[in-house]
Amino acid sequence: MAELIAFEILCRDCHNAHHIGRIIALRDRAILDTVFAHLAKVNGISPKETVALVDAALKTHTKRSKKSWTMTVAPELLAMYPDLMVVNTGKTVVYRPKQ
Repeated sequence: MAELIAFEILCRDCHNAHHIGRIIALRDRAILDTVFAHLAKVNGISPKETVALVDAALKTHTKRSKKSWTMTVAPELLAMYPDLMVVNTGKTVVYRPKQ
């Protein structure tokens, strides 16, 4: 179970780092290099450590994506953003992996 409790404003490079799988799928080396350099700078790590960090994140994502899970929206967030109630199936979203 996951619970959405807040929104976070990110710079473009941080947003791309959060969605690194999508960036890799774009096959745009310039964007990927920018994101990897940003990850290294923000985390104070070497390029080699950055590759290991991304590899570990992708493995975790792959493992988690094989399971069904539920996401709920925190009541406090729903109070501030009631439109979230109509996203997908309401305040609870069920993720089912592709077969």
